[in-house]
Amino acid sequence: MHKPDLLIFLHIGKTGGTTLSDVLVRNFPEARRFSGWSTEAYSALGLYPYSAIKEYHDRLPRDQRRSFALLNGHVPFGVHAIFEQSAKYITLMREPADRAVSNFYYLLETPAEPLFYPHLKDMTFRDYVASDLCLDNSQVRALSGCTELGPQWDGSRPLRAEPVGPEHLEAAKRNIERHFLAAAPLECFTDLLVLLRLIFDWPLKAIRFTRRNVTKTRPPLLQVPIEVRLMISEKFRLDHELYEWVTARFRSQLQDLGGAFLNEREAFDRMNVRRTWWTRNMAMAE
Repeated sequence: MHKPDLLIFLHIGKTGGTTLSDVLVRNFPEARRFSGWSTEAYSALGLYPYSAIKEYHDRLPRDQRRSFALLNGHVPFGVHAIFEQSAKYITLMREPADRAVSNFYYLLETPAEPLFYPHLKDMTFRDYVASDLCLDNSQVRALSGCTELGPQWDGSRPLRAEPVGPEHLEAAKRNIERHFLAAAPLECFTDLLVLLRLIFDWPLKAIRFTRRNVTKTRPPLLQVPIEVRLMISEKFRLDHELYEWVTARFRSQLQDLGGAFLNEREAFDRMNVRRTWWTRNMAMAE
């Protein structure tokens, strides 16, 4: 795997992306990070419109446009076509039932969220899963690159989007194989950071992280009634297939790296243990 001229982090909500974003921002100089577009509109998937990103990009001087090395955020698949430089994506996926629980309780914690909160504030989790607001197979929708699967949404109901089929699952897989440096499951978060360090030659300490945007009020998945989990299983069947495929593919990538990766991972774990010990003892001292 070679370092691309432009790294695009496609941030799917509630997959650990805020924490990853912190690490990426720390490792790319501000002048080389593409950001600054402003829009009030986004899709039903929580992704910003391609058109707004392109309009902002096209207004910039060409030399500045060609200098960017990181695009980071809730951006749609396909934005690589806006840029002249060669680009590769990274993304994180999350087990669909766990993500649904986290997403619902996060939205309940966020009254300032203008589109979802007014509809969700009086719902139970069961109500949410059964409703149009819990958009089925949303990770396949985001990674397929099919714009009809994530239409613009202004908060009106019902929230309508085209159905997801096996062809969209296959499109998501093709996109990952052709355009992604890595797609990783959330439980391999640290492995993804170590992989990025190897590719970009970052210092080991530069990939340290503190978990961000954690949903504190959510219950454990095992506390969700079994019948609701079965509803989620049916609603996110294709997401689960993609998640399993991504997990197997990413772990195969790591195996191909052999000892180089294992040595780096062990070094990071040793450093992180020391940092955790120091942080815990400083807190006790205070």
